[in-house]
Amino acid sequence: MNDEKRSDRLGWPAEWIGGVTLILLGGIFLLQNNDLIDFDNWWALFVMIPAVILFGTSWSRYRANGWGPAVIGPLVGALAITAAAVLLLFDLDWRRLWPVFLIIAGVAGVIRVLTRAP
Repeated sequence: MNDEKRSDRLGWPAEWIGGVTLILLGGIFLLQNNDLIDFDNWWALFVMIPAVILFGTSWSRYRANGWGPAVIGPLVGALAITAAAVLLLFDLDWRRLWPVFLIIAGVAGVIRVLTRAP
């Protein structure tokens, strides 16, 4: 079976991203219930669900059309949500780490300029 038919059959990523997300969340909660990891802010994992969806959207657009502005929007959104989830999950100090969001926005601006058609 060639790769194109296999990727169509698998429905990458939109159709099975929910299942993968549930598997990851279940695994993390299983580790926490068995005292192998300890997160006080476990609910912050649910903030990652939209980030996973945006990463999947970005990947789908990249595979369909290559690198461009349609890929950058969801990718930057996913990075910003991931940064917020990490800050919440590990109870990090927002007052010290807010410049991360400026860095993400700056990287997005640079990528937009670099991928603009001549």
